[in-house]
Amino acid sequence: HLAQNREIIYIDETSTNCWAARGKIWQPRNSTLPLVLFELPKAKEENCTIIGAISNKRNYLVVNVTYSTNKETVEYFFRHFDLHVGLEDKVIVMDNHRAHWANDVREYIEERGGTLEYMPPSSSYFNPIETAWAWVKARWSNELIALNGRQPNTAWMFETLLQICNSMPGPVVVKIAHSCEKLMRSYLLEDDPPLPGEELADGEWHQIARQAEILSRSNIL
Repeated sequence: HLAQNREIIYIDETSTNCWAARGKIWQPRNSTLPLVLFELPKAKEENCTIIGAISNKRNYLVVNVTYSTNKETVEYFFRHFDLHVGLEDKVIVMDNHRAHWANDVREYIEERGGTLEYMPPSSSYFNPIETAWAWVKARWSNELIALNGRQPNTAWMFETLLQICNSMPGPVVVKIAHSCEKLMRSYLLEDDPPLPGEELADGEWHQIARQAEILSRSNIL
């Protein structure tokens, strides 16, 4: 699909709650920096799930905030995506969550002209939206710390998470998507050297190369 220059949409979910703040910080040895304590909300509140998509040809995320990942919420997300972006001639890449294999979900995507591909197990590093979730969760932690112990409600959680996702700068989205695409393309060239800063041990390269071979067979490459 990459060789055909098709638009590839990577889908995944992440969950969080009101206790999702950083538990540790780094500071130099023998540092004289003061210890900073912060208070999180006393109640976790219900878990919020973000279902999102990142494209190799767009500079924004498409997300929906809900309570869980099931076939109803996943199908609703794709209806939302189809309304605002369109599924026709898109390659949809997902992991093997049970909801992603639901007949209603698959039939809807295929009826709307999309092509479905599923990631092999333990290959999340090939899904660029995982990096996007790290960006989102770092800012979510900052929002919780800024509450200074005040207890938010679920509506605030949903609204804030949506604002964070929509605030990701376009160049950041593009860089995340293209870095993952570059990583996948590199495995198509036998003599391609490691990317800068990614010098790995032989065993690690063998493991990743094996995953790339599986991805290639699944037509994602």
